[in-house]
Amino acid sequence: SDEVVITKDKRKTVSCKLTRCVAMVNFTSTDEVPAEVTKFKMTLTGVSSKYDLLSQIGVDATTYASAMVNIGNWQSAAGMMSNVNSFVFLPAIEATINAKFEFYNNANELVLTRNIEGIQMRINAKTSVTGTFFQSDGVDASITVDNDWGDDIKVEI
Repeated sequence: SDEVVITKDKRKTVSCKLTRCVAMVNFTSTDEVPAEVTKFKMTLTGVSSKYDLLSQIGVDATTYASAMVNIGNWQSAAGMMSNVNSFVFLPAIEATINAKFEFYNNANELVLTRNIEGIQMRINAKTSVTGTFFQSDGVDASITVDNDWGDDIKVEI
């Protein structure tokens, strides 16, 4: 943040570069969503629930849990889970968070849980987590940070 004053007497060009106060995490599966999975909940641990404008970081490290979500809204034409994302405040410029996905069937019975630990995040950066979400032995995920936001962060699970 910075202060820019514009007056009619002084004509000059001012360049401003905006920096986001949030980080973004995006999850995409490389395996197909099983037919019995119709809903999911996502829980992120290590994110902040409040933001301090003076320090420009999050105030606390807490847990965010989404409501139950219809997975069909996030399913690609190829049947994969695609672009499930969340914008978060972090308790530091760089932080490590954990994600937990709980996948349910139509009867609201838990079908599968997927934990992803050690996701590197940075304010003004987009972290992309890709890999197998629906295989119990799936450990081939990778994490990438988008340069449009900031430097890339890659995480493999």
